[in-house]
Amino acid sequence: MKLNDEVVDFLLNGGRSNIVLVSTVSEFGVVNLSPRAILDIDRSGPEDKIYFNHVFPNKTLYNLRKNPKASVSKYISNVNGIVKMVVITGRANNLTSGDKYEELAKLGPQRISVVRKGIISEVPKPVAITEFIVEEVELYP
Repeated sequence: MKLNDEVVDFLLNGGRSNIVLVSTVSEFGVVNLSPRAILDIDRSGPEDKIYFNHVFPNKTLYNLRKNPKASVSKYISNVNGIVKMVVITGRANNLTSGDKYEELAKLGPQRISVVRKGIISEVPKPVAITEFIVEEVELYP
């Protein structure tokens, strides 16, 4: 499925941030919700793809390896209490090598920072980059 320009702009700039929430479900049915910084959105193919990375092994990556179905969402509320939200469902592929992985791994330090004990650290090379293939999009006001 294709994302329209409004949704892409909201994902990358809504709330002046490229942070989204990624929802996964474990093999035992436990839901995991994790913030992720969008590295890139590829709109060139028949289905749009959203890319985010996993700097460290984590539940989100583990769950996506067991169950590739997931959702990406973003929610903001302005000072007047007006809410805007997008929920995107799809399936994930986890990249750990190859040209696309290497290209996006270089973007990580530009898109996110790692803070440890109050100090911004260099972002290590990700253990994986998720390619999230868009299947359904719901945009609320």
